[in-house]
Amino acid sequence: MSRRNLKSVKEPVDNTKNIIYTNGVNNRRVPKMVGHKGDYAVVKNKSNIITLEQTGKGTSGNPYVYTLDLQKNFTDVIADYKSKNEKIKDNLIKERRKIITTYDNMRKSELSFKNILNIESTFKFTDRNHFIESKTLNEKDASGYKVESEKTTSQLFKYKNNCFYIRFDKPLDGIPYVEYKIDNSDLDIDVVEIKNDYVKFKIKELEKNNYVSNYFLSTQPQTKISFFMEWDKKTFNNISNTSNNVNNNTSISVSSSTTASSGSSYSAPSSSSGSSGGSSSSGGSSGGSSGY
Repeated sequence: MSRRNLKSVKEPVDNTKNIIYTNGVNNRRVPKMVGHKGDYAVVKNKSNIITLEQTGKGTSGNPYVYTLDLQKNFTDVIADYKSKNEKIKDNLIKERRKIITTYDNMRKSELSFKNILNIESTFKFTDRNHFIESKTLNEKDASGYKVESEKTTSQLFKYKNNCFYIRFDKPLDGIPYVEYKIDNSDLDIDVVEIKNDYVKFKIKELEKNNYVSNYFLSTQPQTKISFFMEWDKKTFNNISNTSNNVNNNTSISVSSSTTASSGSSYSAPSSSSGSSGGSSSSGGSSGGSSGY
Protein backbone atom coordinates (compact mmCIF):
# COMPACT_ATOMS: atom_id res chain seq x y z
CA MET A 1 0.00 0.00 0.00
CA SER A 2 1.43 3.37 -0.95
CA ARG A 3 1.28 6.69 0.87
CA ARG A 4 1.48 10.33 -0.11
CA ASN A 5 4.42 12.43 1.15
CA LEU A 6 3.18 16.02 1.19
CA LYS A 7 6.44 17.40 2.62
CA SER A 8 8.28 16.64 -0.53
CA VAL A 9 6.65 19.59 -2.40
CA LYS A 10 9.33 22.27 -2.95
CA GLU A 11 8.97 25.97 -3.78
CA PRO A 12 10.37 27.07 -7.16
CA VAL A 13 13.80 28.74 -7.00
CA ASP A 14 14.16 32.27 -8.60
CA ASN A 15 17.74 32.86 -9.60
CA THR A 16 17.02 35.94 -11.81
CA LYS A 17 16.58 38.67 -9.16
CA ASN A 18 20.29 39.54 -9.06
CA ILE A 19 20.80 39.45 -12.81
CA ILE A 20 21.74 42.84 -14.40
CA TYR A 21 20.30 43.20 -17.84
CA THR A 22 22.33 44.98 -20.50
CA ASN A 23 21.46 46.26 -23.92
CA GLY A 24 22.78 43.24 -25.72
CA VAL A 25 21.72 41.51 -28.90
CA ASN A 26 19.66 38.92 -27.10
CA ASN A 27 18.03 41.39 -24.72
CA ARG A 28 14.32 41.75 -25.25
CA ARG A 29 14.00 45.01 -23.23
CA VAL A 30 12.52 47.89 -25.22
CA PRO A 31 14.74 51.04 -25.20
CA LYS A 32 12.85 53.83 -23.45
CA MET A 33 13.01 57.43 -24.74
CA VAL A 34 14.15 59.91 -22.13
CA GLY A 35 14.81 63.63 -22.34
CA HIS A 36 13.56 65.29 -19.21
CA LYS A 37 16.49 64.98 -16.81
CA GLY A 38 20.14 64.03 -16.30
CA ASP A 39 22.47 63.33 -19.17
CA TYR A 40 19.53 62.86 -21.50
CA ALA A 41 18.00 66.35 -21.05
CA VAL A 42 17.13 68.29 -24.21
CA VAL A 43 19.31 71.41 -24.57
CA LYS A 44 18.07 74.43 -26.52
CA ASN A 45 20.29 77.16 -27.95
CA LYS A 46 19.06 80.76 -27.81
CA SER A 47 22.39 82.49 -28.45
CA ASN A 48 23.38 84.16 -31.71
CA ILE A 49 27.08 83.65 -31.21
CA ILE A 50 27.09 80.01 -30.01
CA THR A 51 26.47 76.96 -32.15
CA LEU A 52 24.90 73.80 -30.71
CA GLU A 53 25.28 70.41 -32.37
CA GLN A 54 23.23 67.42 -31.14
CA THR A 55 24.06 63.78 -31.75
CA GLY A 56 22.50 60.59 -30.44
CA LYS A 57 18.91 59.39 -30.20
CA GLY A 58 18.19 60.32 -26.62
CA THR A 59 17.86 56.77 -25.38
CA SER A 60 19.50 55.15 -22.40
CA GLY A 61 21.71 53.24 -24.76
CA ASN A 62 22.37 56.15 -27.13
CA PRO A 63 21.94 59.40 -25.20
CA TYR A 64 22.11 62.87 -26.66
CA VAL A 65 25.57 64.41 -26.97
CA TYR A 66 25.81 68.18 -27.41
CA THR A 67 28.78 70.06 -28.80
CA LEU A 68 29.04 73.80 -28.08
CA ASP A 69 31.21 76.14 -30.12
CA LEU A 70 31.46 79.76 -31.19
CA GLN A 71 30.24 80.76 -34.60
CA LYS A 72 32.83 80.51 -37.32
CA ASN A 73 32.78 84.28 -37.99
CA PHE A 74 32.81 85.25 -34.32
CA THR A 75 36.47 86.25 -34.28
CA ASP A 76 35.89 88.29 -37.44
CA VAL A 77 32.99 90.09 -35.75
CA ILE A 78 35.14 90.87 -32.69
CA ALA A 79 37.95 92.11 -34.91
CA ASP A 80 35.49 94.33 -36.77
CA TYR A 81 34.18 95.82 -33.50
CA LYS A 82 37.74 96.43 -32.35
CA SER A 83 38.55 98.23 -35.58
CA LYS A 84 35.44 100.38 -35.26
CA ASN A 85 36.28 101.23 -31.64
CA GLU A 86 39.79 102.28 -32.64
CA LYS A 87 38.37 104.57 -35.32
CA ILE A 88 35.94 106.10 -32.81
CA LYS A 89 38.80 106.62 -30.36
CA ASP A 90 40.90 108.34 -33.02
CA ASN A 91 38.00 110.57 -34.00
CA LEU A 92 37.44 111.56 -30.37
CA ILE A 93 41.11 112.46 -29.99
CA LYS A 94 40.94 114.58 -33.17
CA GLU A 95 37.77 116.34 -32.00
CA ARG A 96 39.32 117.00 -28.60
CA ARG A 97 42.34 118.56 -30.26
CA LYS A 98 40.06 120.74 -32.37
CA ILE A 99 38.21 121.92 -29.26
CA ILE A 100 41.47 122.71 -27.46
CA THR A 101 42.80 124.56 -30.50
CA THR A 102 39.56 126.54 -30.84
CA TYR A 103 39.65 127.43 -27.15
CA ASP A 104 43.28 128.54 -27.37
CA ASN A 105 42.52 130.69 -30.40
CA MET A 106 39.55 132.27 -28.64
CA ARG A 107 41.65 132.89 -25.55
CA LYS A 108 44.43 134.46 -27.62
CA SER A 109 41.88 136.62 -29.40
CA GLU A 110 40.45 137.70 -26.06
CA LEU A 111 43.86 138.42 -24.57
CA SER A 112 44.73 140.59 -27.56
CA PHE A 113 42.21 143.07 -26.14
CA LYS A 114 43.60 142.84 -22.60
CA ASN A 115 46.58 144.03 -20.62
CA ILE A 116 48.25 141.54 -18.30
CA LEU A 117 50.33 141.94 -15.17
CA ASN A 118 51.73 138.85 -13.47
CA ILE A 119 53.88 139.50 -10.40
CA GLU A 120 55.43 137.53 -7.54
CA SER A 121 56.15 139.20 -4.20
CA THR A 122 58.28 137.77 -1.41
CA PHE A 123 57.30 138.99 2.07
CA LYS A 124 59.75 139.05 4.97
CA PHE A 125 57.70 139.93 8.03
CA THR A 126 59.08 141.75 11.10
CA ASP A 127 57.40 143.44 14.07
CA ARG A 128 58.76 146.83 13.02
CA ASN A 129 58.44 146.71 9.27
CA HIS A 130 57.79 144.34 6.39
CA PHE A 131 60.27 143.90 3.57
CA ILE A 132 58.80 143.07 0.19
CA GLU A 133 60.65 142.08 -2.95
CA SER A 134 58.63 141.88 -6.15
CA LYS A 135 59.35 140.78 -9.68
CA THR A 136 57.34 140.84 -12.87
CA LEU A 137 56.78 137.42 -14.45
CA ASN A 138 55.32 138.56 -17.77
CA GLU A 139 57.15 140.75 -20.22
CA LYS A 140 54.30 141.94 -22.39
CA ASP A 141 51.95 144.80 -21.53
CA ALA A 142 53.43 145.01 -18.02
CA SER A 143 52.48 148.08 -16.03
CA GLY A 144 54.61 149.90 -13.47
CA TYR A 145 53.63 149.14 -9.90
CA LYS A 146 54.82 148.87 -6.32
CA VAL A 147 53.77 146.53 -3.53
CA GLU A 148 53.80 148.16 -0.10
CA SER A 149 52.40 147.96 3.41
CA GLU A 150 50.15 150.61 4.88
CA LYS A 151 52.09 153.43 6.48
CA THR A 152 51.76 153.94 10.20
CA THR A 153 53.87 155.12 13.10
CA SER A 154 56.62 152.75 14.21
CA GLN A 155 55.25 152.63 17.78
CA LEU A 156 51.84 151.35 16.66
CA PHE A 157 52.95 149.25 13.73
CA LYS A 158 53.09 145.84 15.40
CA TYR A 159 49.75 146.33 17.19
CA LYS A 160 47.75 147.19 14.08
CA ASN A 161 46.21 144.72 11.69
CA ASN A 162 48.13 144.25 8.48
CA CYS A 163 47.17 146.02 5.28
CA PHE A 164 48.94 146.03 1.90
CA TYR A 165 48.60 147.76 -1.45
CA ILE A 166 49.56 147.15 -5.04
CA ARG A 167 49.83 150.69 -6.41
CA PHE A 168 50.09 151.33 -10.13
CA ASP A 169 52.34 154.03 -11.53
CA LYS A 170 49.42 155.40 -13.53
CA PRO A 171 45.70 154.56 -13.54
CA LEU A 172 44.82 151.52 -15.61
CA ASP A 173 42.39 151.66 -18.53
CA GLY A 174 39.93 149.53 -16.58
CA ILE A 175 39.30 147.75 -13.29
CA PRO A 176 41.58 144.69 -13.21
CA TYR A 177 40.50 141.11 -12.69
CA VAL A 178 42.69 139.66 -9.92
CA GLU A 179 43.84 136.13 -9.13
CA TYR A 180 46.29 135.31 -6.37
CA LYS A 181 48.12 132.38 -4.78
CA ILE A 182 49.97 132.19 -1.47
CA ASP A 183 52.49 129.50 -0.52
CA ASN A 184 51.90 129.73 3.25
CA SER A 185 49.40 127.03 4.28
CA ASP A 186 48.49 128.90 7.48
CA LEU A 187 47.58 132.18 5.79
CA ASP A 188 45.15 133.43 3.21
CA ILE A 189 44.44 136.72 1.46
CA ASP A 190 41.36 138.90 1.43
CA VAL A 191 41.23 141.40 -1.43
CA VAL A 192 39.10 144.16 0.06
CA GLU A 193 39.24 146.84 -2.62
CA ILE A 194 40.07 147.06 -6.32
CA LYS A 195 40.53 150.32 -8.20
CA ASN A 196 42.18 151.22 -11.46
CA ASP A 197 45.05 152.83 -9.51
CA TYR A 198 45.54 150.30 -6.68
CA VAL A 199 44.55 146.93 -5.23
CA LYS A 200 44.14 146.70 -1.46
CA PHE A 201 44.47 143.38 0.35
CA LYS A 202 44.88 141.99 3.85
CA ILE A 203 46.37 138.77 5.16
CA LYS A 204 44.32 136.61 7.51
CA GLU A 205 44.80 133.43 9.49
CA LEU A 206 43.31 130.57 7.54
CA GLU A 207 42.18 128.47 10.50
CA LYS A 208 40.31 131.26 12.33
CA ASN A 209 39.47 133.30 9.23
CA ASN A 210 40.31 136.62 10.88
CA TYR A 211 42.76 139.41 10.11
CA VAL A 212 46.05 139.26 11.96
CA SER A 213 48.31 141.93 13.34
CA ASN A 214 51.71 142.86 12.00
CA TYR A 215 53.19 141.31 15.13
CA PHE A 216 51.52 137.98 14.32
CA LEU A 217 52.96 138.13 10.80
CA SER A 218 56.43 138.60 12.28
CA THR A 219 56.14 135.04 13.65
CA GLN A 220 55.50 133.66 10.15
CA PRO A 221 58.22 132.45 7.77
CA GLN A 222 59.09 134.13 4.52
CA THR A 223 56.02 133.99 2.28
CA LYS A 224 55.53 134.31 -1.46
CA ILE A 225 52.35 135.71 -2.96
CA SER A 226 51.67 135.68 -6.70
CA PHE A 227 49.19 138.02 -8.40
CA PHE A 228 47.75 137.73 -11.87
CA MET A 229 45.83 140.76 -13.14
CA GLU A 230 44.23 141.51 -16.47
CA TRP A 231 42.15 144.42 -17.69
CA ASP A 232 40.74 145.67 -20.97
CA LYS A 233 42.89 147.75 -23.23
CA LYS A 234 41.78 151.30 -23.77
CA THR A 235 40.52 150.85 -27.35
CA PHE A 236 38.53 147.74 -26.49
CA ASN A 237 37.30 149.29 -23.26
CA ASN A 238 35.87 152.27 -25.12
CA ILE A 239 34.05 150.00 -27.54
CA SER A 240 32.72 147.90 -24.67
CA ASN A 241 31.53 150.94 -22.74
CA THR A 242 29.77 152.35 -25.80
CA SER A 243 27.93 149.14 -26.67
CA ASN A 244 27.16 147.85 -23.19
CA ASN A 245 27.14 151.09 -21.17
CA VAL A 246 29.54 149.59 -18.63
CA ASN A 247 30.85 151.73 -15.77
CA ASN A 248 34.52 151.03 -15.02
CA ASN A 249 34.01 151.80 -11.33
CA THR A 250 31.77 148.78 -10.73
CA SER A 251 32.94 145.83 -8.67
CA ILE A 252 35.21 143.21 -10.15
CA SER A 253 35.46 139.50 -9.39
CA VAL A 254 38.46 138.12 -7.54
CA SER A 255 39.57 134.50 -7.34
CA SER A 256 42.10 133.02 -4.99
CA SER A 257 44.01 129.81 -4.36
CA THR A 258 46.26 128.86 -1.46
CA THR A 259 48.84 126.11 -1.22
CA ALA A 260 47.59 123.14 0.84
CA SER A 261 44.11 124.69 1.05
CA SER A 262 41.23 125.29 -1.29
CA GLY A 263 40.68 128.77 -2.64
CA SER A 264 37.55 130.89 -2.91
CA SER A 265 36.07 133.37 -5.33
CA TYR A 266 34.02 136.47 -4.64
CA SER A 267 33.31 139.98 -5.82
CA ALA A 268 35.18 142.81 -4.16
CA PRO A 269 33.06 145.98 -3.95
CA SER A 270 34.70 149.25 -4.87
CA SER A 271 35.15 152.00 -2.31
CA SER A 272 36.34 155.54 -2.48
CA SER A 273 39.86 155.69 -1.12
CA GLY A 274 42.77 153.88 0.51
CA SER A 275 45.63 155.12 2.63
CA SER A 276 49.10 155.52 1.23
CA GLY A 277 51.59 152.69 1.56
CA GLY A 278 54.92 152.28 3.24
CA SER A 279 57.81 150.41 1.72
CA SER A 280 57.43 149.14 -1.83
CA SER A 281 58.94 147.41 -4.80
CA SER A 282 58.55 148.91 -8.24
CA GLY A 283 57.28 146.90 -11.18
CA GLY A 284 57.12 147.35 -14.89
CA SER A 285 58.84 145.07 -17.29
CA SER A 286 61.89 144.78 -15.09
CA GLY A 287 60.48 144.86 -11.55
CA GLY A 288 62.43 145.81 -8.46
CA SER A 289 62.42 145.70 -4.68
CA SER A 290 62.93 147.85 -1.65
CA GLY A 291 62.39 147.50 2.09
CA TYR A 292 59.50 149.11 3.94
